[in-house]
Amino acid sequence: MNMQQAEETTLREYSFLMYAHALKQVDKEFEINLLAWQVEQAGATKKVGKDIKPYYKTFKDFFDYEKRVKEVTNIQKEANAKQSKLNELILRANS
Repeated sequence: MNMQQAEETTLREYSFLMYAHALKQVDKEFEINLLAWQVEQAGATKKVGKDIKPYYKTFKDFFDYEKRVKEVTNIQKEANAKQSKLNELILRANS
């Protein structure tokens, strides 16, 4: 994005760009945590009674991708709601 495009970006467009960036970050977290999980699974155990079992049964126990996407989506929804309220207040003030 060049300077002119940045200057012409609306708050709504910027909000969507930030949302997309946050979701990309979740994807990066997923990849990093998947690798960490695979490494951890190679040796992680816990003692349950007399048995030794893997600490995490599934990758989702280690990193819940859907939960993280929902968290980012909820943050975005809250930001959109606040922006809508702000826009409404600006319109009322200008009336």
